[in-house]
Amino acid sequence: MYVNYLHELKQHLHFDQLAIPKPVLEHDKKLVAIAKNPKLTSSSSFHANLPSFETQQFRVPIS
Repeated sequence: MYVNYLHELKQHLHFDQLAIPKPVLEHDKKLVAIAKNPKLTSSSSFHANLPSFETQQFRVPIS
């Protein structure tokens, strides 16, 4: 299974039982906001708009 955002993970796990660090939650919120509004992109979020594939992890092929 591969998910791009934490809200996708909630569909498969008891998310409220996970200890997810606050910086991770904040980063996920930023990624979701960028995905909803591509005009918010900047050089620091360049990779957030690249398509991801099931055969990639961190934009690197795993096959």
